[in-house]
Amino acid sequence: MVCIGIFIMISSLQEAMIVFYQALILGAMFFGLGIVVCSVVILNNSIKKQTEFFIDRFDKKEEKEVNSEVYEKLD
Repeated sequence: MVCIGIFIMISSLQEAMIVFYQALILGAMFFGLGIVVCSVVILNNSIKKQTEFFIDRFDKKEEKEVNSEVYEKLD
């Protein structure tokens, strides 16, 4: 995008071509931003799933350990 901007400044293009390149640069920026947003959403969902998995796995394990300690004390 920077190269296209420098090319526009150096070359003597018609005004319509400058507008075309500006629209092209703007479209490329929105496309790149869309990819970043999609990546962040996917990463966020992955973190949520991992967190739920570890909470389910380790909370149940702690409850079992506590229950076994209680039963040992009762015996």
